[in-house]
Amino acid sequence: MNKYSFGLRGHDIADNFSEMCVNANKYNIDTLQFALAKTCSDINFDAVGYDKNISLKIKEELQKYKLHVAVLGCYINPVDKNPETGNIQLKRFENFLNYAKDFDADVIGTETGSAGTLEETHSGEIYLKFLNNMSPLVKKAEELGVTIAIEPVWCYTIHSVETMKKMLDDIKSPNLSVILDVSNMLNNENYETQNSVIEKAFDYLGDKISTIHLKDFDVVNGNKIFAPAGKGLLNIELLFKNIELMKKAPQIILDELPLAMYNETIKRLSE
Repeated sequence: MNKYSFGLRGHDIADNFSEMCVNANKYNIDTLQFALAKTCSDINFDAVGYDKNISLKIKEELQKYKLHVAVLGCYINPVDKNPETGNIQLKRFENFLNYAKDFDADVIGTETGSAGTLEETHSGEIYLKFLNNMSPLVKKAEELGVTIAIEPVWCYTIHSVETMKKMLDDIKSPNLSVILDVSNMLNNENYETQNSVIEKAFDYLGDKISTIHLKDFDVVNGNKIFAPAGKGLLNIELLFKNIELMKKAPQIILDELPLAMYNETIKRLSE
């Protein structure tokens, strides 16, 4: 598995930026999903917007510790029904495209949000709202040379392999890719058909998959819960069998994993 690049979410490494850099170095972590607003929580990015000086200072520290940003996390709700808070989030994402460029991030990632009930969130109307809000951001990403990565989640607007494929077909852009988190696409009703979900994801989305979020899941008393990779029901062997067929190996971010378990998890996956 040495051809794969494993990483961890910055906010799983530490609560603040300085500690994150030090701890990442201590645990031999060189690849991050970097949720800027969570890790640099002393900065109000909605008030600051895009600040070149702040950006360069952060970049200098990342380079000092040889930390590569695989995913700049800017997880917003693009279909927020409140116009005021919705516009704030869209503006934040627009600003973070500039940070992604400065940090040389492979992608900037987001989920696709919800709009009340599951039925409404999965409706055609909300899907069109998502397209309308995301299309200008994709256009700006193209101008900046930044790639946006969308993560499907079963309870959000883009909730399945099929809706993800439809979105990629509707917004045709080389600057649009996929964060695949199989555990986030499974729920109490479909987890037993996970093999079909995995196969279909790689069949339909193929090399648009830029990033893998790797976390496991278990089912306890009929409820799905998350677990460290290799400690649950996820068919990791099938997942990696499909990854190995890809033209370019995606970045793999271990998700929902305590820092103390990072090295043992890497060892377990390698074995």
